Amino acid sequence: MRWNERAIGENELQTRIELAKREEQLIMQNGANARKAAQEDAAASQIRTETEAAREERLSLVKANATRSMGEARGAAEVAWLSSYRNIDEGKLLGLALRDLAINLPKVQSLVLSPDLLSPVLARLGKDGLGETGGLLPGAAPPSGTPAQVGPASPPSGPGTPASGQTGQKGRAEPGRGGAARPPGK
Repeated sequence: MRWNERAIGENELQTRIELAKREEQLIMQNGANARKAAQEDAAASQIRTETEAAREERLSLVKANATRSMGEARGAAEVAWLSSYRNIDEGKLLGLALRDLAINLPKVQSLVLSPDLLSPVLARLGKDGLGETGGLLPGAAPPSGTPAQVGPASPPSGPGTPASGQTGQKGRAEPGRGGAARPPGK
């Protein structure tokens, strides 16, 4: 029986040694599997990242090309639009610009135009020779330094003319009225 007990003990020892070896192999295999899984995950992640980066780069290039094309098209349209104004005189261009400005301005509740603002505009109209009154509105005073002559020149003073300088004729300039023309019938 001793021999039997000894054989059983050796058998148990051999079994434990074999189990320890297998356990060590299993741990080594699990480690190798974990490393392999981590490497595969890292490789897959790198592939995903590279694919996403390449996709982003292609999208960026497409967007940049689209933006460039749109910019070139807008530029060409702007050049064509501006070339249509090439032979238009300055006054008409100013009028068009003011019209476009007026279209895009917010609603104005009230507007006050002072004589200081209107005088240079009226003076310019007078210099351009617009209208019979030299660009002045009937009854409007000329800008400072501009003689107000409306219609033919005043007749020379002499016998038969009133001493006050008033002619009594309608439509002639009268002193004391700022040199403005007196409209006929008033």
